[in-house]
Amino acid sequence: MYKCKKCGREYKRKCDRTRHQNKCGDIYLHNGYECFIDDKGNEVFVHRDIIEKQLGRKLETNEDVHHKDENKRNNDPSNLEVIHKADHTSEHWKRDSISRRQNMSKSKRKNWQNIHGVKLSPEKVIEIRNRLNNKEKQKDLADEYGVSHHTIKDIRCRNTWKNI
Repeated sequence: MYKCKKCGREYKRKCDRTRHQNKCGDIYLHNGYECFIDDKGNEVFVHRDIIEKQLGRKLETNEDVHHKDENKRNNDPSNLEVIHKADHTSEHWKRDSISRRQNMSKSKRKNWQNIHGVKLSPEKVIEIRNRLNNKEKQKDLADEYGVSHHTIKDIRCRNTWKNI
């Protein structure tokens, strides 16, 4: 058995103890977030620990901690809020998408919109289906309409636009 010199935790393998000792008792970064090793040897994110202490309970699996100013290292309690995991993800996705789109040229932006959720009109879908029935190639249609060939395949197989 190997013991951590800082906290006394025991390890079967020397390499596990060494890895633990390098982080034990210190705040370090993990994907940009501040972390530390607790007395049980578990990695704990500082922002989650602060919120859990503030709430007086553990966070539920569907809860995330959001940094209001989006600075991962600003763990001031006034900068942290508990938010539903799905809302947190969609909020960041929307914000990232908007900033990414604003920095694109017009031609790239048009292509990006087609790939990332700007839907085809019902008229175009009907036209695509008719052309598929006339044995036109999916790849050619995808290039013409600025969508992926998977989108054309989904239209053909009625995985999308089922109502038309």
